[in-house]
Amino acid sequence: MRTSFRPFLSKSLTVITLMFIEAQTISAQNGCASPPFTSCNNPTPSTNINGKWEDYTSTWGLISRWTVTVANVTPGGTGTVTGTVQAPNPNGLGCPDVYYTANGTISPSGQTDGVDGSTTFSWTATSPNPSTTCGGYTPVTTMTYSGTIGNKSNDRGSGTWSRPGNSGSLTFWREYVVPFTETTIADGFSGVPNFTTQARFRQELNREPWGPTDPNINLFQGRQVFEITGPGTGTDGCYAASSGNYPGPKFESVVGTTWNVGYVATYQKNTWGWDGIGWATAGVNWYRNNIPGSLPCTATIPQQMKIVVNGESNGSVPYSNGSIVVTIKPTSLEVTRNGIMQVQP
Repeated sequence: MRTSFRPFLSKSLTVITLMFIEAQTISAQNGCASPPFTSCNNPTPSTNINGKWEDYTSTWGLISRWTVTVANVTPGGTGTVTGTVQAPNPNGLGCPDVYYTANGTISPSGQTDGVDGSTTFSWTATSPNPSTTCGGYTPVTTMTYSGTIGNKSNDRGSGTWSRPGNSGSLTFWREYVVPFTETTIADGFSGVPNFTTQARFRQELNREPWGPTDPNINLFQGRQVFEITGPGTGTDGCYAASSGNYPGPKFESVVGTTWNVGYVATYQKNTWGWDGIGWATAGVNWYRNNIPGSLPCTATIPQQMKIVVNGESNGSVPYSNGSIVVTIKPTSLEVTRNGIMQVQP
């Protein structure tokens, strides 16, 4: 089951009172757990485009690479971009690559619920080095790329290129960025009626040490992550202890919810959440009232987190394998996500 929430404020709530509830989200979006991810709304734009962007559309005649960084920028603002461009000589013949200085801007959209976020860009390459003719080719004096970078994967730009006397359409790609680790943070139990037995966790995505720089902790803002069950299968000892009499389903798999990274302004921009874990209050009460002699009982599920890559189409890669453990005791609850436990007395 999925519930949709504003940051710490209920937007809507569908109640199946005896069902295990997992994956409460504080992002305003319509999640999906399978491609195409274009059907998942994400109002949060990309604010960090740091890294290597490659153009395969032959604007220079061969593949070119932009290596760029951007100053700190928030949704609705404008950030200054600097970097370099490497462009091969299209005639080869032992001629050296030409390097340019890159300057420009990105302008992430404002964050509006229900509207997909995006980031416009305009980057210009100038000052070719070397600038002399080699093999019959003279480096162009300037080249401008402009267009839009989509969110969800933050690794695809499209638009137009132009240089003196010529222009054309553009599609280019960033070497996709995957979280190195994920830090789980306990955020207490839900205050939503009927779900006060649900523990909430938020997660911060951590960059690879060799990946793009992230001085403003927003490298993953605008990305989408989602969960699947596995590797392996879950076990529900509470359902088994009830001899199948529990009126709700077994707790053996995760829901498959999608989250938008960096949606909530009060957290660091590499944060997603909440991952809300636990039976609804009515479910906990049912077990306590109907199988008191079998308590404590425990349900355990393997949870794999995946992140969208490659231009929001069919691409995703796993970045974390963890586990969810929920134990019902006669007068308390223990809920653990990836080794971080919360106890409700």
